[in-house]
Amino acid sequence: MGPSQIEAGAFEALPSPTGVVDSDGCLAVVNDEWRSARDCLDVFDLNAGDDLFGASVSVAADDADFGSCVRDVLNEDERDDPRVFSLAGDAEWVVEIAGFDCRGKRYALAVFVDTAVVNADALTPRERLQNLEGAVHVLSHDLRNSLNVIDGYADLLDAADSDEEQAIERIQAASARASSVVDDALALARGPDISPDDRVDLRALAEDAWAGVDADDGDASLRVEDTAVFAADRDLLHRAFENLFVNALQHGGTGVTVRVGVLPEPESATVGVYVEDDGPGFDAAELGTVFEPGYTSDPANGHGLGLSIVSTIVDAHGWAITAANADTGGARFEISGVYVV
Repeated sequence: MGPSQIEAGAFEALPSPTGVVDSDGCLAVVNDEWRSARDCLDVFDLNAGDDLFGASVSVAADDADFGSCVRDVLNEDERDDPRVFSLAGDAEWVVEIAGFDCRGKRYALAVFVDTAVVNADALTPRERLQNLEGAVHVLSHDLRNSLNVIDGYADLLDAADSDEEQAIERIQAASARASSVVDDALALARGPDISPDDRVDLRALAEDAWAGVDADDGDASLRVEDTAVFAADRDLLHRAFENLFVNALQHGGTGVTVRVGVLPEPESATVGVYVEDDGPGFDAAELGTVFEPGYTSDPANGHGLGLSIVSTIVDAHGWAITAANADTGGARFEISGVYVV
């Protein structure tokens, strides 16, 4: 598979309507989801090669039409400052428009999310909008970064003296990261559809989740101190623990140790569950924001949705989660209100 095929395949795989506009206002490329959404918004009637600025597109975004919003992003000086808009009309959408440079030219990436994917019973309208805006913000930013990586290493493949094996590995890694970003963004936007009918053993869950993350630095380890059995949605909780472990591996440093255990809650039928590591922990000033969409202390490695997904899953179970710095200095998460069975 050549570099152009890899780039095209990665773009087509995006599960939200996505288009790229060049500096002349021409739609350079749109993905399959864009073409499939033609009955939803006028803008989706445009095809690759069409003039967006010259088209009559009746999409309002905060009292500005879509073309004007794209033009502003292409022309503004703050090139890394994306814009999130809520679109009104028969269908409600959130769109983020973010500018980026590629091969000496200026482009705008537009990512649309349909608010109909949100679970209306699980979240308030404000929460849904916050989740959607957070998801679209991270989705467009991180997909833009991943596509730039793919584009750069695809150029290397074209070079006669290129290290093809390394370039392909980097392209595959960027594609996997883009896939992970999409999964987390959509999970946050939709809200979890929870079925808490499984009997979950904490030790087995933690060990399975640990096996599913990339802990191959040689020295990272998991220690499950004790266990409990409780009712939960096992698949969703597995995802939450994977995200907590990934957070520890990304920020805890080489050889990080992650501990999982049970916290008794006196005079209650519930227990707490903790996950902590012996890494550097949180900046005290950031503790109040770690579960917000987009939060990350390491933008080069984290896309800022992992802990927000954890919080959403915990809340959906009727539990509560807090973040703190452990006695060892690392990050510590405590989930409370878990009923044992």
